[in-house]
Amino acid sequence: MPESFRWHVAHDRFDVAEEIVRHVAKVNKKTLHSTEHILRKPHTTEKTKKHTIFDMFSSRKLILVTVLSAMNWYATFIYNIFLLIFFF
Repeated sequence: MPESFRWHVAHDRFDVAEEIVRHVAKVNKKTLHSTEHILRKPHTTEKTKKHTIFDMFSSRKLILVTVLSAMNWYATFIYNIFLLIFFF
């Protein structure tokens, strides 16, 4: 399956993305005047925060979700070990 138009734009392959847009316009029998506004990469002005493992404990709700998920994982693991030992 070929890559999408958005994938090409995200990876700075504007020439291939423009070919795809022109082909789609031709198939849909539409005229394209300019592709500048379509091929523009969105500008991000904010810096993205680097997340760490400690972010899971930054609020009460996240602590609860993290602890309950760990307990659920552990209980499922023990249950599956029990099934393996006694039934197989």
